[in-house]
Amino acid sequence: MSDTFPVFVVVAALVVAVVVIGVMQLAPDDPTTVHSSFRPALHAGLNGTCAALLILGFWMVRHRKYTAHMACMILAGLITLTFLASYLHYHSYAGSTKFLGEGLIRPVYFTMLISHTVLAAIVAPLAGSMFWYAARRNWARHRKIAQWALPIWVYTSITGVLIFFMLHVWFAAP
Repeated sequence: MSDTFPVFVVVAALVVAVVVIGVMQLAPDDPTTVHSSFRPALHAGLNGTCAALLILGFWMVRHRKYTAHMACMILAGLITLTFLASYLHYHSYAGSTKFLGEGLIRPVYFTMLISHTVLAAIVAPLAGSMFWYAARRNWARHRKIAQWALPIWVYTSITGVLIFFMLHVWFAAP
């Protein structure tokens, strides 16, 4: 792996983080604006589907089913891109949702949210790099990045679903 690769990952992660935070901060704070109420559930569904595909794809490669592995990973990538586009569009209008949980659940939620956000920014360039090396059949580099990217990508997909439930189901406004 070249010496510039870690720099690329850090810079790309920072760009992703700044774009997401910027979109959420620049969103109009107008309670009269109509939003897509189904979008948070859609985002959770996309995240859950992505996690399932990533785990299935990992199982497939471990069992030397390379075509199935490739299909799972391409679908996971497309679902993640769909999620990201929809998420940014939604939050450009809706802003962020306040967490209403009280007590010990608050630090649990915010710890999960912070780790989710930071790792999601990191996994974006890692996943892109995995696809890049796979497309070029550079399996050694693909595997080396995948050993880090896969667990982070699965974690962010699963915590994305948990964050949805904590914000919109379990601790939602009455």
